[in-house]
Amino acid sequence: MKDRMVIPPERQETWTWPAVAMFTLVGMGAGLYLSSALLNLVSGDLRLFAAGPISYGSVACLTVILGFLFVMGEAGRPLRGHYALSNIKRSWMSREILFLLIFILTVFIDYIVPSVVIRVLSLGAAFILILCQGFIIYGSRGITAWNKSFIPLFFLSSGLSSGYGLLFLITDVHGLVRWRVSALTGSILLALTLVISLIYLYASRDDAFRIATKSLRNPFFLLINMGIGGVLPLVLLLLLLNSTEKSNIRSIKEIIVLIAGITMVIGGISQKASMIMAAGFTRGIFLSFEEGRLKKEG
Repeated sequence: MKDRMVIPPERQETWTWPAVAMFTLVGMGAGLYLSSALLNLVSGDLRLFAAGPISYGSVACLTVILGFLFVMGEAGRPLRGHYALSNIKRSWMSREILFLLIFILTVFIDYIVPSVVIRVLSLGAAFILILCQGFIIYGSRGITAWNKSFIPLFFLSSGLSSGYGLLFLITDVHGLVRWRVSALTGSILLALTLVISLIYLYASRDDAFRIATKSLRNPFFLLINMGIGGVLPLVLLLLLLNSTEKSNIRSIKEIIVLIAGITMVIGGISQKASMIMAAGFTRGIFLSFEEGRLKKEG
């Protein structure tokens, strides 16, 4: 049997940089909100169940809205955007918009009339919003690198880690609740993102997938996505985590947290950009020759 590729993979041109900005900012904004609540929870700060809203809810909402505006600007008739909600039963895009609206509305209500119930709804909406983005990509069956079961989990881990990085950037390090717990939580999120990325890139033995994701395994993308965006901030947070009161590392704590935050955000941006722009190839068509007969394989 001999296989021959008769139609090579082609790069998709439907989703470009505006889509990258949307997936990045919406995931990062929702991740910021979830990360802020997670940090408070693991730090023993029960603000989630207290009278006040979750920290940085307004920043999270503005980030999400900004991301959504990127694709609104590409729409041919943005004023008819309400029709996007007409297919909630079958479309992950419709569900994404629905939970985006629920998230923004519940965060706003929680600022006006603080409520634990509303706060839990906003957290659930943020979580599902990130998953919806992953399932939008996963549902693109014609794109080899996207139609993998790890994609929703990848989007969730990437959104949480980049949102956590944004949290580091906008929070005074002295204002972090129990900064050692903050470093530990960030380290765990980064480690999970790295593990998920490695499994995604190297576990599959499907030839079509390996061809489509070949660029993601070259040294440049590995350096940006996993080196600068993952390993570097992980090492910095682990150094901070294991530092003592008298060590020199503790004296530059602010710089370490700042660099970790920047690299985590860079990692989130580069992961989404490379996934959509560098790995967005359609499936190639192969023909198999066997005993003089032609057999088509997808």
